[in-house]
Amino acid sequence: MTIPGYCECGCGERTALSKKTNRKEGRIKGQHNRFLPGHHKGHWKGGRTLTTDGNISVWKPSYLRASNGYVREHILVAEKALGKPLPKGAVLHHHNEDRTDNRPENLVICQDRAYHALLHRRMRAKAACGHADWRMCVYCKEHDDPKNMVVRPGLGKEAFHRECRNAYERERQAKHRDEINAQRRERYAKRKEAAQ
Repeated sequence: MTIPGYCECGCGERTALSKKTNRKEGRIKGQHNRFLPGHHKGHWKGGRTLTTDGNISVWKPSYLRASNGYVREHILVAEKALGKPLPKGAVLHHHNEDRTDNRPENLVICQDRAYHALLHRRMRAKAACGHADWRMCVYCKEHDDPKNMVVRPGLGKEAFHRECRNAYERERQAKHRDEINAQRRERYAKRKEAAQ
């Protein structure tokens, strides 16, 4: 038997009043919803759910980092291992790149997103060419030693071979010249047609 105002999945949590009627979802304006978000009958797995981005979220509505009542499981595991809340701006990296594997030994706490991106870049380089410190040319997409490349400072720190950049620029300028010449020919043809 279900009690009105409580989630029908059996979790024992109170549901909100529906703001609009949706017969397909069984909602009637002004009445309590039948389920909390993600608690549909047959789908409730004790508070663990797989999010659209591939992470596992846990139902902990009273938790400081909760969003809509859920907290990412890897955050809970890391904070338990650390013994305190994660520092502001910290990002968690899954070593084996499986977002559902939240064992403490699989998690790396990164101080910011830039360091997390660096880890992923080095992992991709290691997998592609066997050298974690090599960079990928943004033009030819080949990995090479940074000593043979130009590495631009900045947020993305893009790297490229000078020859690849020059070839790209020559091609881009030739394409631009062709477009300008085509526009000139078109204008000339229109003027000639108007003059006749």
